[in-house]
Amino acid sequence: MKNQFVLPVYFDLGATFLYALTGALVAIRRNYDIVGLFVLALVTGLGGGLIRDSVFIQSGPPLAMKDERYLYAVLAGCLVAAADNPPKESK
Repeated sequence: MKNQFVLPVYFDLGATFLYALTGALVAIRRNYDIVGLFVLALVTGLGGGLIRDSVFIQSGPPLAMKDERYLYAVLAGCLVAAADNPPKESK
């Protein structure tokens, strides 16, 4: 297909970052530890893209498994959320 429209990968990376940030903020609000924060950010950041690529595209492994920038986007979302919301002291 010569005339196929493809968005730049940075749109997908930006969406992954924002969804990972959202998941990390929910994890912080629920007082999860760092592992729970990362897992929730990973699931929200990459879950939809993994399902989309594996169910609808089916041209090999999903893009998030081939490109490490997606994992960096999730890590950046975790760091931004954690830096913006420092841990609260428990009583």
